[in-house]
Amino acid sequence: PQDIEWASVGSDLVLLQSRPVTVVGPRSLFDDGFDEPVNSSDKFTPYGVVEMLPDAVSPLLWTVNAPMIEHGYRSAVAGLGGDPGRRERPFIGRFRGRGALNLSLLQEIAESLPGGSASDVERQFLGTSVTEHDTGRRGGRIRTALHARRELRKLNDEIDLVVTAADAIVDLEVDLASLPAWRLAGYRRTVRDLAWRIAAAEVSASSAASASYRALELVLARWLDEPSASSWAQRLTAGTLGRHGAGARLDRELHDAGEATTPSDSTLADPGRAVPESIARELNDHKPDKAHLPPALARAARRAGSRAVYGGPTWEEAPQLVWQRIRMDASHRKPQPAPDRAAALDELATVLRSRRSWKYIRVATGQIVDLRLRLIDQMSRTAAQALRMRERAKSALLTLGGEERRGIVEITARLIESHQIRTPEDVDLLADRELTGMLLGAPSPPSADLHWRRAVARRTRQAPPLPDVFTGYP
Repeated sequence: PQDIEWASVGSDLVLLQSRPVTVVGPRSLFDDGFDEPVNSSDKFTPYGVVEMLPDAVSPLLWTVNAPMIEHGYRSAVAGLGGDPGRRERPFIGRFRGRGALNLSLLQEIAESLPGGSASDVERQFLGTSVTEHDTGRRGGRIRTALHARRELRKLNDEIDLVVTAADAIVDLEVDLASLPAWRLAGYRRTVRDLAWRIAAAEVSASSAASASYRALELVLARWLDEPSASSWAQRLTAGTLGRHGAGARLDRELHDAGEATTPSDSTLADPGRAVPESIARELNDHKPDKAHLPPALARAARRAGSRAVYGGPTWEEAPQLVWQRIRMDASHRKPQPAPDRAAALDELATVLRSRRSWKYIRVATGQIVDLRLRLIDQMSRTAAQALRMRERAKSALLTLGGEERRGIVEITARLIESHQIRTPEDVDLLADRELTGMLLGAPSPPSADLHWRRAVARRTRQAPPLPDVFTGYP
C-alpha cells in the first residue's frame, strides 16, 4: 500500500510523492471492500459456514452466497418462532475474505425460545460447549424437538418440490449463448430465486435434524452416561444418508448413467474395468482438457452441479475428475453391509432393561408395553428423516449451483469479448451486482479497485484460517 500525492497542471497529472503507508492495520491489508463491519462485542465462529464457503471466498461468490445463506438462517429462525433481529446485525460476517457465523446472535435467539440453550447451539456448530452456565431445560428441548417433528412434514413437501424443480431446470439445457443480455440476466434471477428457497429449506432441515438428534441423546442420557448416549444415538441413525448424502449425488448419478450406457461408452458397465485406455493415456499425459465424457455421464455430471460452493466450478467443467472418481470407485470401493437398525435397537433394549432405574419406572408406572422404547425408536426415525432431508436440499443447491455457474461462465465470455475484463479469473473480483450491470452495459469498476482486490485476494489466500471463536475483527 502506497501513500501517493499528486497535482493537476492544466491537462496533465504530476506525481509529487509516493511512499509506503506507515500506519496500516491488519484489517486494511485484507479489506477488499466486502468485509462487512460488525458489532465489536459479538462472538463469531467459522463453524456453520465453513462447509458451505470453505477457505477465502472471492467477492463474486461472496455476494452470490452470503445473502442467500443470511436469508436461510433468518427463515429458519422465523419458522421456529424466534426473532431474527435487525438486518444491520447479520448472521453471516466476512473476515479476511472468510465467512463466519454470528454465534452471539444465535445464542440470544436460542435462549429466547422455549427450552432453548446457548450451549446446545455451541455443540451444534463448534462440537463442544464454551458457555459456563447452561440455562436450558431438557424437557423444553425435547418439546422443541417434537415441534420440529411436526414442522418436518411441511418441510418435506417443500424439499420434494424444490428438488424436483432444480432437476427440471437443469434438464431443460437452456442455450445461454443464444439469450440476449436482458434474458440471460432474467434467467439468472429465476435460478437464484429457487436457490434461495432451497437454501432456506436446507437451513431449516439442518436445524430440525440437530434438534431431533440432540433430543434423542438427551432421552438416552436419562438412563445412560453422556458418552454412551451419544454412541447409541449414532448407532440408531447409522447408514441414514447412504445414497442420499450430498457427496453421494455424483456417485449415484454416475452409477445410474453407467447402467444406461453400453460397454463401449462407459467403464461403469463393467465395474471391474479401469477407465478406457485412450482416456487413461490422456490423463497420464497430463492433458485433461482432452478428456471427454459420453453423453450419459456428461448429463450425470451436469445434474451433480457445483463441486463444492454454490456457483463455483462444476463437475461438468472437469471431466478428468469425473473419470478419476469412476476409476477410484471401480478399483477400491468394496460393498459395505447396511447397518442393521433393528438389531441395534434390540441390543439397546437389552442394555436399558439391565438398568435399575429403567426397571423401577416400568414397575412404578405399570406399563405392559414399554412405551419408552417406542419413543426412542420414533425419535431416531425422526432424526434420520431430518438428516436425509438436509442432504437432499444440499444436493439440490449444488445442482442449481451448476446452472448459476453456467450463467457466470457465459457472462464472462461476453465481457472478455467486449474487452471489459481481460481474463476469466478477473470475474471473481467483481461483485454480483457489478457483473450483472456490466452485462447490461454499465461501466466496469475502476482498474485501481480491481488491482487492489486482486492484491487482497492473494493475501487472503495465504492468510491462516479464522480462530474457532473470536470477538470483533480477528
